[in-house]
Amino acid sequence: MPYVNHYSFHILDPDWGHLTIKISGHPPFPAQVILNGHEYVACQAHKAGIAFTKQGNCLLLSPTAAGLAKIAETLSEQRL
Repeated sequence: MPYVNHYSFHILDPDWGHLTIKISGHPPFPAQVILNGHEYVACQAHKAGIAFTKQGNCLLLSPTAAGLAKIAETLSEQRL
């Protein structure tokens, strides 16, 4: 089994939150982009002024849960 280095780049995006790009150091240099839907919802809720409590990767409590659900539904839109 050959040993292949992988390089990970961690980015804090204003729209998606924490995302990771992982690239292999061996040809053909495949890349993997790792996005987190919870981070996206948290960033969009923060921009919209929707209050919520977050613990780790979980959105635990929000007085306007419908607002969080509406943001989460945008993840299945065709434009994404």
